[in-house]
Amino acid sequence: MKYIVLYFTMLLFVACSEDSSLIPNIYTGKVTALKNGQTWETPAYFDKLTTETGKYMLRADFYDKNSLKQASFSIRNIAVTLEKQNIRALNNDNNGLTYADFMILIDGDAIDTIYELDTSAIDNYIKITNYDSRLNEIKGEFKVSFKITDRDANNTSGKNSEKIEFSNGNFNVKVNPEWFE
Repeated sequence: MKYIVLYFTMLLFVACSEDSSLIPNIYTGKVTALKNGQTWETPAYFDKLTTETGKYMLRADFYDKNSLKQASFSIRNIAVTLEKQNIRALNNDNNGLTYADFMILIDGDAIDTIYELDTSAIDNYIKITNYDSRLNEIKGEFKVSFKITDRDANNTSGKNSEKIEFSNGNFNVKVNPEWFE
């Protein structure tokens, strides 16, 4: 009888434990920033975009203690250069310009709030500051501000900010060395 109680007790602990193995194995680094003044750190990766030759994406996803995705942040159409790249609002006339997006999710998959670039904010940018060919990693910085989209201002939970600002943003991610030849 005591083995049955022990078995169910162990099963309960395993079922209630935090399981980071549910987080996809795609992240090769991290992003840190002040999100509306609060420290924000989350796994990130840098990947080639299939739609644009020579353009890349920095993606960071925030997970809760139960490994459910709570937010998704990306900066797209990044060129491989050490020059500062301005982030522009996404529209049909972007013609390969760098843009960003942010969304808050509920329970890992349902969209709660979608944000678009706040074009009234000053100095939305990303900059790759260092490429280490020995470690195959890049480091960089960014600053970007968002506002709830006009077309999708659902904010279903009602608790999300009208604006989100990422300041003092830094990233450090592994990259494919072929992208930097």
